[in-house]
Amino acid sequence: MVIDKNSVDWNGEADTAVCPICGSPETALVIPHTQDHITGDAFQIVRCKTCLVAFTFPQPSSFDRFYPDLYRGYTSITKFLLRTLYRLRVRKWLKMFVEPGSVLEVGCGPGFMLDVFRKNGWKVLGTERTVIASKYAREHLGLPVILGGIEQVSDESRFDLVVMFQVLEHMQQPLNTLKECARRLKPGGILLVNVPNFSSWQSEFGGALWVHLDAPRHLFHFTPRSLAGLLEVVGMEVCHVQFTSVAHDPYGWAQTIVNKFTRPFNLLTRYLMGMEKLTIKVVFSLLLCIVLMPASILLALASWVFQKGAVMEVTALRPKMKAMS
Repeated sequence: MVIDKNSVDWNGEADTAVCPICGSPETALVIPHTQDHITGDAFQIVRCKTCLVAFTFPQPSSFDRFYPDLYRGYTSITKFLLRTLYRLRVRKWLKMFVEPGSVLEVGCGPGFMLDVFRKNGWKVLGTERTVIASKYAREHLGLPVILGGIEQVSDESRFDLVVMFQVLEHMQQPLNTLKECARRLKPGGILLVNVPNFSSWQSEFGGALWVHLDAPRHLFHFTPRSLAGLLEVVGMEVCHVQFTSVAHDPYGWAQTIVNKFTRPFNLLTRYLMGMEKLTIKVVFSLLLCIVLMPASILLALASWVFQKGAVMEVTALRPKMKAMS
C-alpha cells in the first residue's frame, strides 16, 4: 500500500492499515487514491474484512486544516433549502412519538433540526465540536449547545431520542460514540443514525469522486450491514433502515457526474457551503447540474426502490430490559 506520507500528519506505519474500530490487520484496499477537495491531500479507502467497516487511510492526527473556518458557512439560499428539508424530516421523526420528550443531537451544527423539535414542545440539547460550528445555533436560535463530543454530556442524562445526522462518519471512534449514545437513552429510547451509504449505486459509480466520500472528514464509510453490526455490539436493536434522502441524493448524483468530467471537483458544493466565490466555473458547474437534474432524480428514485440510496437512515431501539454497561 503506497501513499504520500508528507501530505498529511502521519498516524501509523506506511505498510500497515489496521482497522481503527476492531483492531484487525485483515484489511483490503478498495479505493487506491482520493483527494481532499479542500487541501488536495491524498488518501486511500480501506475496508476491514472483520467488522466490514471501510475507513480513510491514513487518518490525520490533526483536523484543523480540513475544517477551515468557512467550512459549511452556507449561503442564504442553501440555509433556506436545508431548513425546509430538515423541517420535513423532523416532522416525520415526531410521528414516532405520542407526546413531546427530550432529544439530544450529536453534532447539531447550525441547529436547524433542534429548532424544529423545540417548536414542537421538546426539551432539546445539542453538541458541536467548535464554537464557530455552533455559533448560529447558540447566538441566532438560542439553543443549548455543549462544546465537544457526547462525552461532555452528563453521564446521568437520559433522552427519549438521540440523533446523529451526517455525523458518525466524522467520528474518530464511532463504536465508542454509539456506545455513549446508547447509554444516554432511556429504556425504549430511539437512536437515529443518518450516514452516507458506501454500498450505494452512487458510491459505486463515483468511486474516488463520489461527492459524499469526502475523505478525510469522513473517516469511516458504512454499509447497512456494517453499521447494523456496530449497533448490535453496543446493545441496540435495528428497527428500520430507509434510503430516501431528498436533500442529498438527487444533488449527489448531479455533482458526482459533474466530478467525472470537470476540475476542480465538488466546485458547486464548495460554493453552496460558502467556501467558493461565484465564478464562471461555478456557474458552468451549476448549469451542468441543472441539465443533469432530471436524470439524477430518476436515478435517485430507482436507488430508493432497490434500497441502494446514497444516504441511509437507521432507526435503532434501546431494549427496555437491557442495561447499558
